[in-house]
Amino acid sequence: MALRVTPVPTLSDNYAYLISDTITRKAVAVDPAQPARMLAAAAAAGVTITEVWCTHRHPDHSAGNEALVAALARATGGAGTSAGVAVVASGVERDGVPVPGTTVSIRDGAAGRVAGTAIGWEAIHTPGHTDGHMCFVVRDVTVPAAAVDVDGLGADAPPVTVGEAGEAVVVVPALFSGDALFLGGCGRLFDGTPAEALTSLDRLVAALPPATAVYCGHEYTQTNLRFAAAVEPRSTAVAAAADRVRAVLGDAPWGDARRGTSVPGWMGVEVDVNPFLRVREPTVAAAVGKEGGDAATVMGALRRWKDRF
Repeated sequence: MALRVTPVPTLSDNYAYLISDTITRKAVAVDPAQPARMLAAAAAAGVTITEVWCTHRHPDHSAGNEALVAALARATGGAGTSAGVAVVASGVERDGVPVPGTTVSIRDGAAGRVAGTAIGWEAIHTPGHTDGHMCFVVRDVTVPAAAVDVDGLGADAPPVTVGEAGEAVVVVPALFSGDALFLGGCGRLFDGTPAEALTSLDRLVAALPPATAVYCGHEYTQTNLRFAAAVEPRSTAVAAAADRVRAVLGDAPWGDARRGTSVPGWMGVEVDVNPFLRVREPTVAAAVGKEGGDAATVMGALRRWKDRF
């Protein structure tokens, strides 16, 4: 068994993802805002998309759901869901308005397995960015060791093994965090309160080990780490993360195959560099003038600062 993740750049800075079972050659599309790019990624990987997951209702994540299902149906001679392509998404979005194309509505703690694959998943409801935002967790994803900073996890680093193609890999849980958690940041609070966002992020940290690969919804990492450096200017962890991301991304434009990606990151690194996971640290509270304040108050002040940054 080998589950592989392919980041698919879409729009101006979004990431969609292709999660492939390399044995059965079936795959999941996550947040496929631009169906043509997802289909091209699937063709390049030699897999067929059989399920769609959507983290939340915003169009830059959900607008391609129905068009992708229709394209897959045409390719197989089917019609819509009769082709067997489910769209799995939140059943608790604002005012009960469903995510476009949803055929399987989920709530917190939902779990399942993509038919005919080894892709098992769990959902964590993470309100804040939107009321119904869902994160998806997949266990035992194979990640090339060259794509992540294994040594950066120290004692929490996963063992490096040899993949089916002979390359060095790690096999770890993966979090598809949409806009709830970015590398170095979190999403704006369109629907929720700082307290809700704090609870959502706390749940992710508590539920997932440090060696969890984080695949977020946007390439905001450099900007986020500049903000993190403004919050904690003496942090060597933030400086090291910024140096790594700068080297990985390179100078090629967005969407160019020569451009690197900052994803995946590590949950264990995020707790050291992401200010929104560090609101209980005195240095972060002091940076927003909330020394002695509760964590939700610090979160609110931090988010307001980032909105203006």
